[in-house]
Parts: sequence; C-alpha cells; structure tokens
Amino acid sequence: MLRSKLAPSTYPDGVRLTSVRTLPEHGRDRGWLEEEWRNLRLLEKGDVREGRVSGTVYHVGSMTSRAQEAEGGATQGGEELNSIIKEAMANFIVSNPLHPDVFPGVRKMESEIVSMCLTLYASISSIRGHSLIR
Repeated sequence: MLRSKLAPSTYPDGVRLTSVRTLPEHGRDRGWLEEEWRNLRLLEKGDVREGRVSGTVYHVGSMTSRAQEAEGGATQGGEELNSIIKEAMANFIVSNPLHPDVFPGVRKMESEIVSMCLTLYASISSIRGHSLIR
C-alpha cells in the first residue's frame, strides 16, 4: 500500500511521466525536462501555491498578502519572493557548505540564518550550524 502511494504505476488523467530507472545512454533535452516537470507539478494535491495546504509549505507571500489585501495594504512575497529565492539559488547552486574554505560566502549565509533562528528561539550561544566555526 505504501509503495503504491510513493511510487504509483498509474497517474491521473492528463499526467504523462516517463519511468527512468537507469541512467539514459544520452541526456534528455530541455523540452523533455520541462514536460516532465510540468507533469510532476500536476501530481501535487491541494492549492500549494496559494498557501491552502496547512502545515506542508510555508509561503510568506501567500500567507500574509491576503490579510494585507483585506486591509488595503501592499502585498509582499508571492511571485516576487519566489523570483528572489530562485536568483539566490541560481547564484549558489554549484557550492557545498561542507567546504567553507572553498565557499566562505555560503558559510556566512548559513551562519546568519542559524543566528536568526536562534534569536527566534531564545538564542543558545553554544549551538552552531553543521559547518559553522566562529
């Protein structure tokens, strides 16, 4: 039962996915990848992009903007936030935080994020990220 939920052999109408269990002899072209991604997104259940799936994805824009819109205020987040996140990820996609000697900028960002989280949870000064050394 669990196996069929995690790796179904059939998909809903309109969803066409390719089963790839071994490395292909030749790489896939961008069009193939984009079609596969589109079909994978069709498998999502609930309205994730609008923040209507409780407890699974925390999207600042979708959770705060409705309240701000109701009050007539400006919205923050949403697609603009997603765009910024995508740009940040693109800038550091080829990096490894386990090698701070090679990627000190990634270590700096991790250190700052850990510090922010600790501040939110009544900071304990002895806690560090997995690659942090102060």
